[in-house]
Amino acid sequence: GIREPGVILDFGSIINAYVELDLEGPPGARLEIGYAERLLDGEFSNVIEGQFADSVTVGKSRVVWRAFAWKAFRFLRIRVRDAFSPLIVHDLRAIETRYPFATHEGFASDDAELSAIFEMCRYTTHLACNEYITDTPWREQGQWLGDVSAVTLGSIYACFGDTALARKFLTQSGATQYPTGFLGNMTNTYSALWQGVLPDFSLWWLMALRDYYRYTGETEIVHALYGVAIRLVEAVLAYRGDDGLITDMPYHVFIDWADVGTTGTSAAFNAIVMGALEAMEELAAVRGDQFMADRSVAAKAKIAESFDKTFWIDDESLFADNVDANAGVERFSEHSNAAAIAFGLSTRDQTDSIIERLWARGDHFLAGTNNGVTEANPFFTAVILKALTVSGRQDVALRLLRDRWGRRMVNQGSSSTHEEWSVHGSWRSGEFTPIIRTMSHAWSAAPAQWLVQSLAGIEILEPGCAAICVRPAKTDFTWQVEFPTPYGSVRVDWNGSSATVQSPDGVRVER
Repeated sequence: GIREPGVILDFGSIINAYVELDLEGPPGARLEIGYAERLLDGEFSNVIEGQFADSVTVGKSRVVWRAFAWKAFRFLRIRVRDAFSPLIVHDLRAIETRYPFATHEGFASDDAELSAIFEMCRYTTHLACNEYITDTPWREQGQWLGDVSAVTLGSIYACFGDTALARKFLTQSGATQYPTGFLGNMTNTYSALWQGVLPDFSLWWLMALRDYYRYTGETEIVHALYGVAIRLVEAVLAYRGDDGLITDMPYHVFIDWADVGTTGTSAAFNAIVMGALEAMEELAAVRGDQFMADRSVAAKAKIAESFDKTFWIDDESLFADNVDANAGVERFSEHSNAAAIAFGLSTRDQTDSIIERLWARGDHFLAGTNNGVTEANPFFTAVILKALTVSGRQDVALRLLRDRWGRRMVNQGSSSTHEEWSVHGSWRSGEFTPIIRTMSHAWSAAPAQWLVQSLAGIEILEPGCAAICVRPAKTDFTWQVEFPTPYGSVRVDWNGSSATVQSPDGVRVER
């Protein structure tokens, strides 16, 4: 009978590469190449969520072929068809392609688990960077607005010190602005579907623009994109209620792949608005626009005045997700409570209560919830890390890193970060849905930045890192970080009892 022999090759970790073959065989013979991030029950399949394949037909006795486009894959399946005499593969290679970042030490420690978490997150960040930044190189290779703004840029700064890709992203994204004021979701392309925007993603972009200015000190991009920022802020403020809170926001308020209440008046969304207004205030100061600065301050004050009495539930000692007269169900999530803390909308007592209940006691989350509190997926867990950092609870943040990125990724043999905590399903609807998730998603790589910057307590005090604050976390393990700045790297070494700091000329360090 006729056989179609095949072989599966394992490259050990997910890579971005062009496959190149040197073939010799009978004319008309075909070699089919399939790509996959994982095996399913030990079997190769690329029919789910990433239907990528190539086919090579031998037109003469020997041919050298290279794929037209690079693919992300760990496993490669080669299948031979229509070869009725021997087909010889003289050479098969995967030619990797990634953005040529400069090499920095980043984070090193005698804690093997944390070191593995960092390397996994740094590697994923690098995988996501090529000629543009992607959410994942495996699936749509899309420069998703919120993914890059909220997580990936910070990881790039902390791990590699590069700003060229960030500038390109911010400029490209600003160019997608619709007449509504909001930006496109995927910004390495353009879509005319303005109704499908995710308004919170646009707000993350505004904060990313401010963060770029803080990190680089460059004012040119602020002036170039300032009009985009104003139109965006005005688009959001158009939906203020009498209490100053944004309500009944149209389009799709995303927040996270999780079962979070967002209809009516959303706590998480209003907290993100608070962060965007703070960014707008800072950008207005750079521009010398006192009117917009005052407008941002006034809008923030109204949100702060109404947030507590609208969302805080004494009986639960938590902020509720949303207030919606049509829903009638009180819901709680890590998202709403972390965002309230991260963006300054929680009192100290409320903050302590939230941290104690949700994170300090250890991880009690099962089946996507913790006694009715929806758990954040990796993307929004970045906000939890921010909330714990501003609260001075790096100890709890470290526990979270170990439990979620350590237990759920590193200990499962992953060398890159998953899109959601489970790779074979999602709790996003409140019930488990068997849906394949990517295993190389940069929006899940927040520990790359956290372990370099937040563990060392590095805070940028003056634009361009001309002045920074360093307040190292006291841990029972030793660690060293290298934080690249426009002037050179700042090094912080913790020996278990004290820290030493080395800084380049041009950077003033406050302790």
